[in-house]
Parts: sequence; C-alpha cells; structure tokens
Amino acid sequence: MTNETLKFLYDKKIPIVHAQMHHIKEVFPNKDITYTLIDDREDIGAFLNKHITTSIPPRVTYNFVLFNEFLECKTPFKPIPSTANLFDTQWRLHHSNKTPPCYPLIKHSLAT
Repeated sequence: MTNETLKFLYDKKIPIVHAQMHHIKEVFPNKDITYTLIDDREDIGAFLNKHITTSIPPRVTYNFVLFNEFLECKTPFKPIPSTANLFDTQWRLHHSNKTPPCYPLIKHSLAT
C-alpha cells in the first residue's frame, strides 16, 4: 500500500466512520448498536479494523462487510466491540481540530 493510499484512507474513511458511529450513539444513547460498514475494498476494511478500535463508542460494535465483484457480501473480519466506558461528548471538536481518535496518530508512517 502506498503512502498516498494510506493518506486517503486516513483522511477520508476513519473520520466518516467515527462521526457516523458517534452521531448514531448520541441519538440512541441507551441502545446496543451494531455499526456495519459495507465497502468494496478489503484493504480499506483491513486498515479500519486495525485503527478503528479506539474510535468505537460504548455499547457499539463495529463490523465491516466486503461487497465484492461477484455482488456478494462477505465478512472477512470479526466484528469489534467497544472497549470504551464513557461516551466522548467532545467528538465533534475532534473533527473540527482533526485530533485523535477520529484522526489517529499515524502521520509519521505517511512521511516516509
């Protein structure tokens, strides 16, 4: 995977997934939620599965489903349950300031 590909994944997918999960949890604070991202790129799924763990709000499970070229949906990775105890009420501020956890600190790997 090139640095440019990583930069795209870093800049676009994690913040979108982070914002959607937190918005849904904010709307339904007392519910157990399974957030499922369906994408046609397994490399995006692998990247998110590796870096999304710290971004999952309490009582939310993140799941990635691969929609392949044969029009099939497969789950190449196990769902990831939240390890958070408290909801991050400042999640919008993280997006405004482009700070973790929605923008994980992986910039160093992009510089090489």
